[in-house]
Amino acid sequence: METARLILRPFELSDAAALYHYAKNPKIGLNAGWQPHQDLAESTSILKNVLMADQTFALAFKLTPDKIIGSISIKAPTKDFMAADSAELGYWLAEEFWGQGLMTEAVRAIIQHCFNDLQYGSLWCGYYDGNDQSKRVQEKVGFTYQLSRTVDVTLLHENRLEHFLKLNNPNGNEM
Repeated sequence: METARLILRPFELSDAAALYHYAKNPKIGLNAGWQPHQDLAESTSILKNVLMADQTFALAFKLTPDKIIGSISIKAPTKDFMAADSAELGYWLAEEFWGQGLMTEAVRAIIQHCFNDLQYGSLWCGYYDGNDQSKRVQEKVGFTYQLSRTVDVTLLHENRLEHFLKLNNPNGNEM
């Protein structure tokens, strides 16, 4: 997929060094619910076992498609209040690219893919309390607040307040 400035493409093993460079930053992982990466081997393992999944995309600038700057994924719903015909979005962006509208651009492309190609009835997205950047992205693209819950953040061994927002498919009915 392409946007005005970005390419959304599958991850490749050659992305491991760039992934480690960005994912070792505590601001990235802790905001997203995972520990900062400790070394290149950990990033390579996560790349192989998590990020090289179907419907998980590396974000890169069109002019430098081999250098990733973030990730966005579409996954099956994980919470009991999410309908069977819905999906969840998750994303992160390297800190040096925050505030440029890049993630908003990528999320808009993923929304179109989810509704037009994959035919989901609705999409869900969440953010942990205090992650105002993620909240702003979700609101800019049309997600609306639904509820908040304290959730177990397994990878961090803690509980956090998570806010859930929803976007219905404008082309059809939700279940």
